[in-house]
Amino acid sequence: MKPFLEQWNPTVKAATVLVCVILLSVQYLVSLNLAVFGLCVALLLAGSRCGLRRLAALLLPAGMAALGLFFMGLYYARGGATDTAALDEKANNYIMALAEGPGGTLGFAVADVSTGEFSIGELEAKKRLQKLSEELARVVPTELIVADGLKDPSLLRALQGKAYLSRYPDWAFEPETAKKNLLSHFHLKDLAGYGCEDMEAAVCAAGGLLAYLNETQKNALEHISSIRVYHRSSYMMLDETTRRNLELTQSLREGKQSKK
Repeated sequence: MKPFLEQWNPTVKAATVLVCVILLSVQYLVSLNLAVFGLCVALLLAGSRCGLRRLAALLLPAGMAALGLFFMGLYYARGGATDTAALDEKANNYIMALAEGPGGTLGFAVADVSTGEFSIGELEAKKRLQKLSEELARVVPTELIVADGLKDPSLLRALQGKAYLSRYPDWAFEPETAKKNLLSHFHLKDLAGYGCEDMEAAVCAAGGLLAYLNETQKNALEHISSIRVYHRSSYMMLDETTRRNLELTQSLREGKQSKK
């Protein structure tokens, strides 16, 4: 009796590998992808009498398509929008991270990798979605970063269409990890000097944003050297329509051109 794997039709085994490759094309953990793909190829070759030409004819077309999808997803999910070479040099290009804190507080951190600007703030739980909408209109981020575990449907709806939305692992937004990340980057013993020691939600957002930028920008963060704490009470809030009419973020002509 033939071994179990030899009883498999080579086409069936090739199809199994192709399905795994396609599924891997939407995941961006490279080491895991390579390991799983290697196991799939080993399964295909184990006990197979199928010729190499036939294997190539089965694997090559779908494999190339899957790799294209994989690298496209990797580019966008791991900082394609933060490539400084692709950013508009005439305008600020802000990346904003959000994190939920105690009592429904919403923390945010904003960075511009081209100028080194880095600011943080918090939105109180009461009417936080309205306040978030005002902040998004004020900042106009090119990319939004949230934790993988963020599930609040109303919050996610509020973010739809505002900027490219990226997910990042939960650990980066945990209070202790985020604080250590900030202290390490800014070479501090504590955050009291910046007045944000007790702003847990903002610190979580800032730590998560720094972790994301460290992964996507590698060694390009030395110019981010200070934290600016933003307090909404110190500024007059303008809604999105007013800002557009006053041409605070872009001219009306630019806005019309971008819609074409």
